Amino acid sequence: MMKRGVCMLTACLLLAVVAGCATAAKKSPEDLIKEQLMGWKAAMEAQDVDKIMANFSDNFKHYDWKDKAGAKDFIADAKDMGYLEGIEVLLDDMEIKVEGDKATVYPIDISGAFGSLSMELSLAKEGDTWMVVGLDAAGL
Repeated sequence: MMKRGVCMLTACLLLAVVAGCATAAKKSPEDLIKEQLMGWKAAMEAQDVDKIMANFSDNFKHYDWKDKAGAKDFIADAKDMGYLEGIEVLLDDMEIKVEGDKATVYPIDISGAFGSLSMELSLAKEGDTWMVVGLDAAGL
């Protein structure tokens, strides 16, 4: 009798887990982008160049830095020169616009030893992750 009760309890728990997985809300592209940018913000504020760059696509393009390697060099140089000291990234006012597998995020307000700026990021969905494929900020 005890064995039957344990089996019934196990079956009920298994059904509850499966039902929970089936009814778990799928995250919207906007929610996924927000999560991604929270990690990027933490990496920026920690001045962790490798973690910052983990958010950049291999397809990243920029009018001045050219590609991902150029962006990494720019960010590493800025860190070495102290421009990232006390950096603060504000995402409170950002608006996310998604069109298919592309998105833009603006404004991302950044301040630090260099002064302050507002940045626009262009993202593309690569697999299950939204990656930075471009950025624009006056003065960079």
